Amino acid sequence: MIVFGAALLVGFVAPWSFSPTTFSWTKIGDAPTFVKIQRMLLVGTGILALVFAFLPVATLGRGIAAVALGTTPIVYDIVGAPGPLRWRPLVIFVGMIIVVGGLLLRSQYKSSSSARIFVTVGAALVLVSYLLPDSGAIPVKAMFEAIADSPGKVKPMAFVTLMPFFLALLSLIVWIPAPSTAAGTGIAWAWILWPIALSLATLIASPAIGKYIKANMHGVFWRPIAISAWITMAGYGFATIIGKQNEA
Repeated sequence: MIVFGAALLVGFVAPWSFSPTTFSWTKIGDAPTFVKIQRMLLVGTGILALVFAFLPVATLGRGIAAVALGTTPIVYDIVGAPGPLRWRPLVIFVGMIIVVGGLLLRSQYKSSSSARIFVTVGAALVLVSYLLPDSGAIPVKAMFEAIADSPGKVKPMAFVTLMPFFLALLSLIVWIPAPSTAAGTGIAWAWILWPIALSLATLIASPAIGKYIKANMHGVFWRPIAISAWITMAGYGFATIIGKQNEA
């Protein structure tokens, strides 16, 4: 919470663009309400993460706070955005949080059946979002076709877009018997860092990398880091809450 709370604050105060130079608060008064709340959540979750990290709060209370801080901004991004509800990103995000929390539990409680069940449920949610037809096409099939048809420079981005699908399958190794940790922590961090990996892959695919970075510092760096921070808080918070219940 200390590290990622600070990262959220850096993402709020650092320049969001150098072409022209803009910050998160530039022309905030003219921005739509949805955008204003997005930016308030960015700085708000960063400040509250640091507050709960340093206050003498019970472990369970800190875990609950972490879940709330991690889930609120991403759920708002998906549910509060103008237009029809985007259920697939919402299902993927919920699945990711459950998987990350379950993997962290599995790494500490090697014989925990609840950790295995949580990971399986979360992975199933992610897989369903990739396998259910969308406008007559199966998303995962369309993504594989996009990888095959993409030029060389774009292939990494197309592949990284599919990472949640592969990670969901990989996460099912939690059913390996104890005393193996089933690489729970490592796979959990692969989930956490996926937004950053996707941003870097998109950057590599850009025809003018330098100009792209200058014009979109927020999209390239601060936004992916913020999403990873929120996933980390929510995942670790979820694992803390369930872990305390296991200890009880």
